[in-house]
Amino acid sequence: MTEINPYSSKAYFDDWTDFLDIDRTRLDALLDESRRDERGRVRICLHRSEADPVQEMIIALADHGYLRPHRQRGLQKSYVVLAGRLRVVFFDESGGVLRRLDLDAQRRPLARFDSGIWHTMTSLSEGTLYLETILGPFDRNRTDWAPWAPGRAPRPEIEAYMRDVLRV
Repeated sequence: MTEINPYSSKAYFDDWTDFLDIDRTRLDALLDESRRDERGRVRICLHRSEADPVQEMIIALADHGYLRPHRQRGLQKSYVVLAGRLRVVFFDESGGVLRRLDLDAQRRPLARFDSGIWHTMTSLSEGTLYLETILGPFDRNRTDWAPWAPGRAPRPEIEAYMRDVLRV
């Protein structure tokens, strides 16, 4: 397993050839690591490289995890919740909330959407595991970060945004 220095969260690539399998112990360890991570996010990349035509990641998101709202124009994205509860929040161009979509592994595990719309996600449980799939290859220049939301701001600003906008 190789750790990479990603733009948004701690990530691992596994070296694999014919197949890759991930057991419950590894998923639980990923969740535990996300709870200790300052940003509250850790992922295992299932694709071999950023050049692959399909990018799939298992993402562990702790309840304090925050990712600034963003969009990737011209792409579609899917989330499949494996454990916990995930809220996906969609925004208009000025940061107004268009929709809050709550997903969970039991009742509503899947969402697919045009990732050209501003969006972010937050865990509604102590921790959430989900599979994200988006077409590749990965290109940092295709991702826009919302200018109206906190980025790597001081933690109190992020916590206020999460409380007032994401978890209403």
